[in-house]
Amino acid sequence: MGITKNQLNAINSGALAKIGQNAEDPSFKATNLLEEILLGVAKELTDALREDILKKNVKASGNLIQSFDASNVYKVANGVTAEIRAADYWYYVDQGRGATKKGHQGGLFLWQRIDEWLLQKGIATPSDFKKEGDSVKDARENFARVIAKKIHRKGTIKRFGYKGANFVADVLNQQSINVIAEHLGEALGQRIAISVKMAEGTPQT
Repeated sequence: MGITKNQLNAINSGALAKIGQNAEDPSFKATNLLEEILLGVAKELTDALREDILKKNVKASGNLIQSFDASNVYKVANGVTAEIRAADYWYYVDQGRGATKKGHQGGLFLWQRIDEWLLQKGIATPSDFKKEGDSVKDARENFARVIAKKIHRKGTIKRFGYKGANFVADVLNQQSINVIAEHLGEALGQRIAISVKMAEGTPQT
């Protein structure tokens, strides 16, 4: 799945209509328009990511899909950056995670990260993990430890061969990047260079 110029033109139709009206206005600033158009691009990419996840029937996709946010666009030294944020476990859904081959590498243990996620999402702990005298916190931690143990032993996303669903690569590939650059270049009348940075929890373009 890629992204087309027609899709981008449609979502940015309002911003593109301003170009001719504002070009002669001395107060017109191209960077403001660039931010507006790039926000439209980010939103179209976000919709495409959601669609790809749904097509692949990724387990627990509902929470992940709802977590996507493309509202953060800001200026940087050499241009404008648009962030597409998602729940921090997006990376493992996209890239997969094999069984643990090395010991703890520092930072939070996997069970602690899962415990935080369970708490943030308000996911109820199954009654099987509630022992007599346990607090709600104890029961949740027991649940998190069992999940972590299974992930360490078997990895995640067996259906995709532990390589992940690859929904980001399906949407944000070189063809799509070229289309976005061409769309922005035609809108602003100048050559636009795009770089993509991927970080755990924050795919950016």
